[in-house]
Amino acid sequence: MTTIQNVACLELEITPDEKRVSFTKDIFKYKKILGIYMFRSDDVAQMLNPSFTGEINNNADFGDISLYLNLTDIENNQFVKDLSLSQFILSNNKDTSPEKIFLESKINRVLNFDQSFLVLKTFNFTKFKTLIYVLYQSQNFTPQDDTVNGSITITINGEMYNDNKDVQLSKFVNKELNGKKIKQIISTGNQDGYLDLICKNHIIENVPIGIFDIRNEKQFLLDNVEIDFEKSFYRKRNFQHFNPHASTTYLTFIY
Repeated sequence: MTTIQNVACLELEITPDEKRVSFTKDIFKYKKILGIYMFRSDDVAQMLNPSFTGEINNNADFGDISLYLNLTDIENNQFVKDLSLSQFILSNNKDTSPEKIFLESKINRVLNFDQSFLVLKTFNFTKFKTLIYVLYQSQNFTPQDDTVNGSITITINGEMYNDNKDVQLSKFVNKELNGKKIKQIISTGNQDGYLDLICKNHIIENVPIGIFDIRNEKQFLLDNVEIDFEKSFYRKRNFQHFNPHASTTYLTFIY
């Protein structure tokens, strides 16, 4: 399992001219990078990205692109060379059982981002849009335990929000969750969207809701984060085959 403290979402648009793709952000400087994943959309349709600037390429497209990860740490040791990123793909497609497909990304180093990049080797598109998620650490982790002090489940009715829009989580969340240290989110139902969580001392940026539907040894936990629900958003992004009557999302916050 992986404990999330901070997540950065990088929206990449790759063209055939880019044989080397950077994925850096100023916020990563001197931060320990815990893992790197790529997101792919559903097999039969494409989902809008969080910023509304385009659609994420779907599963079927991934056979026509090859991206390889190269990582060098701040001591200039290249410890990853041409590792296929296809092993670290998160998907919201429940039919393909994403928990059985992806490998857990375990980097746990401070990177030299001038020498860390993606290499493009196969490309059969004029452009390709994807999301890269970088998990990083900004402070010591809180000791984890299995004690559940309580949980609250919220319901986001798809018929009320059947358009692509951003909605404050405070519209759904009981005030009882304010100040609670959240150690896990469990999602069920519709997965077509993102959670953008602003927390005390942490940022979990536009993660696919479907990653919280993984409930085995590869599940994602949270580092006892205090979520500011006024500043955090549910970003609904419908598929082309969207059915509003089957689109209710349930989120359980465990503290």
